[in-house]
Amino acid sequence: GRVWFWYGDGGLAAYYGEDCCPMSVLSMLSVLGYLPVFNIAENALRPENDIKLRIGMHYGTAVYKNDVNKMTSQDMKFAQDLEKHAADPNSIALSEAMYRMLPDQVRRSFYPDSDLQGSRVYKYTMR
Repeated sequence: GRVWFWYGDGGLAAYYGEDCCPMSVLSMLSVLGYLPVFNIAENALRPENDIKLRIGMHYGTAVYKNDVNKMTSQDMKFAQDLEKHAADPNSIALSEAMYRMLPDQVRRSFYPDSDLQGSRVYKYTMR
């Protein structure tokens, strides 16, 4: 995957290829899994200010531009809306399109949660 852009406390990464969906989800599960270690060992903030992540993931399309900051698409906007409206701190919110692209062994980590813009949202919450 590749981070296309980052603004303040949010960004967008893109994965492509045959295994893009499972690889991107496994990457984000790994990031969330490491977060407690980071907060203990690396985070210089007070414990009440531990880093927390909200992750929205969607499978869709965008037209590539050399200046990735100028890229936009309905699918990119939907991924942002998932993060903003469906993801809780230390969770991953998947669109139904993304969820359907995952193998069963990855799907079983997610539970149906809500709907957003007519799409079922599936969630993983770090415990």
